[in-house]
Amino acid sequence: MLGVLCALAATAGEPSVAVSARPHFGYQVGREQLTLPLRYPYSSTQIVLDYPTELFLLGAEFGVHGSRFSFVAGIETTLGNPGRRMGEDRTFYPSDRPSSVLYATQSRAQLRALTVDAALRVRLAAAGRDAVGHLVTGARFESNAFNTFGMTGYGTQPDGRISRAELADDVEIVRYKSRYLVPFVGLRFDLRPFDAVSVAVEVRALHAWSSHDQDELLRFKDMHASARAFGWSAAIESAYDFGSGEEQWLLGLRGEIVDLETSGGTMHHSYRADDPATDGYDDAAHPFDSAFAYRYLRARFTVFGEARF
Repeated sequence: MLGVLCALAATAGEPSVAVSARPHFGYQVGREQLTLPLRYPYSSTQIVLDYPTELFLLGAEFGVHGSRFSFVAGIETTLGNPGRRMGEDRTFYPSDRPSSVLYATQSRAQLRALTVDAALRVRLAAAGRDAVGHLVTGARFESNAFNTFGMTGYGTQPDGRISRAELADDVEIVRYKSRYLVPFVGLRFDLRPFDAVSVAVEVRALHAWSSHDQDELLRFKDMHASARAFGWSAAIESAYDFGSGEEQWLLGLRGEIVDLETSGGTMHHSYRADDPATDGYDDAAHPFDSAFAYRYLRARFTVFGEARF
């Protein structure tokens, strides 16, 4: 709301103000990967959780545009879910053995996602009639909620033996949710190589605050972490204008990539009840912390239509 008021105030004194609406749909690919190194008195373990962020998405963007300032805000959510496989690798390093033990499993993952983005664009300079540069600043909120079902996997023992495990595909085993608040600053360049064709390129520097919560249902285990990360994003779009005069009717394509990574943080582990996987140990009475790191890398490809008046 504050951004909308600032944009309206900034454009109020300008000779002409346009408003725009842009519905779009598309496809997203990527991974959200968590790394958890755990240390015990007689061994150490590294856990890598690999969540797929592939989905079909639907969204809309609305804008207020003046000659010097523009404000745009958009929302995107899940349209469909391919149901990709979530991977978990656990590598154990026993202190009394020369070799490690690896367990690798996969589960069916379903993702529900929500993204809200707001940006203020300030015109910097025009390089000729058909090229304009803007300073861009704003914030983005992203929420990813995963439900994982079933499990297939194997383990390698120090003596070379391989053990296998399987769990029915309709059994829910893990719920994981991540939230990202991402302020950004960047540059945008709007180009018009032909009268009816426009091209825009935008790059952003990102600084993210995030929270991560995982509920391992069969183990009665909760995990929570908060982290800060840095990253970047880049987007390019091209559109064809079917309008005439001051009205614009655009049809176009857009591609975007986002990369966020943190080098360190703390994950808190606690149990609601005793873990059936650890016989004879009162897990509920022993919460503990571990190191934590993540990388969130995704790309989106969308088709959009835009009306501007």
